[in-house]
Amino acid sequence: MIIDPQNDFCDIPKNKYQNPALPIKGSNNDMKRLAKFILANINNISEITITLDSHYRMDIAHTCFWRRGDNNLEPFSKITSDDIIRGSVTPKTKDNKKQIIRYFEYIEKSEITGLTIWPVHCEIGTWGNNINKHIQVSRNLWEDKNSKKANILLKGLDPLREQFSIFSKDTRKNKKCINRKLIKNLDKYDILLIAGESSSHCVKRTIEDLIYNSNRKDLQRIMVLTDCMSPVHGYEKRTRDFMSDMEDIGVTITNSIEVMSILK
Repeated sequence: MIIDPQNDFCDIPKNKYQNPALPIKGSNNDMKRLAKFILANINNISEITITLDSHYRMDIAHTCFWRRGDNNLEPFSKITSDDIIRGSVTPKTKDNKKQIIRYFEYIEKSEITGLTIWPVHCEIGTWGNNINKHIQVSRNLWEDKNSKKANILLKGLDPLREQFSIFSKDTRKNKKCINRKLIKNLDKYDILLIAGESSSHCVKRTIEDLIYNSNRKDLQRIMVLTDCMSPVHGYEKRTRDFMSDMEDIGVTITNSIEVMSILK
């Protein structure tokens, strides 16, 4: 399972044709290592599932959705329901402001900090939304070799709801919906390898949703490839704590080199 291996998250050198919106340090090398791993195990990997963060430009977690005074919000701002109620930040959208406040109050029951506002990223139809070229090449070769197609799953399509994990999303009635069918499908595989970006956000939330909603008893057969993922800057400790927590409950924290001996 490859989580959000997209151009906007990769620290690819910029030019006039490619300019990653939310580059994560080390991520392009993560994708190179993961692509190398896929090619080395092209006969051992039975399925590939890829999630893609996919947003409209006017998205509740994007800077251009909000106004502070006469300006857009700054990237990485954190806002709460109180900020909206007081009017220190205002949504530009014509959608129901009360509904937006209720959504913030709903997520604040589990997220004390409210919502992080990101640069516009993974916009549908753009280069940044596309799969990193190293993963795309290895995916194509795997598909040709095995006469199969990778499973491509989109998330983040609701412009009024944040979605880090493919396994869960919040409805417009502020209820969490779990994709149990997908979890059940992944539970049937002998070994589930997980990689992608970023380890501090989408990878973390995806694994948490999987673990806490899975019927799998052998958690050690869920293996996280730590050399094929990196955290958003400033969230390194959050990632280390998460990996430690997962290891404590039995998930295998490994890397693309160590896991080779397991697959042989």
